[in-house]
Amino acid sequence: MLKITCLFILLSAFPTCNKCFDSDERCTDNFELELIDKNSGNNLIFGPTALYHPDSVYLTTNIPGYRANYSFFVNEKIQSTLLFPVDTFFLRLSAQDSDTLVMRYDYVKNDCCKNDQYGRIADIIFNGIKAEMINEVYLLRK
Repeated sequence: MLKITCLFILLSAFPTCNKCFDSDERCTDNFELELIDKNSGNNLIFGPTALYHPDSVYLTTNIPGYRANYSFFVNEKIQSTLLFPVDTFFLRLSAQDSDTLVMRYDYVKNDCCKNDQYGRIADIIFNGIKAEMINEVYLLRK
């Protein structure tokens, strides 16, 4: 009986053997984007020279079941909210204007992700041009 009691105490001290139990389930890097004018460098969403209204700007995909808004703003930068790697995003700027972002990843093993792979962003291609990263923010020049 003592062995059973000790086993019960030991098992209750470790409530799960699932190493992914406390994982945030993210299987891709977070990323931040800033949309700027390719000539002046001015922000096109925020500030006095903004061309687009922040309420109409967001990332979306063409993946069935995942076509909603997958971004939000942090310190006037666009941040992704998807939990898994997506090859193509669309940056909706207005009802008449959207642009394409092609994501390229380096995959690393992660047992908590589907197919055991975590996608680290290698490059973001914005309308065919590689986005420059400055201070952990990808600059999209339009």
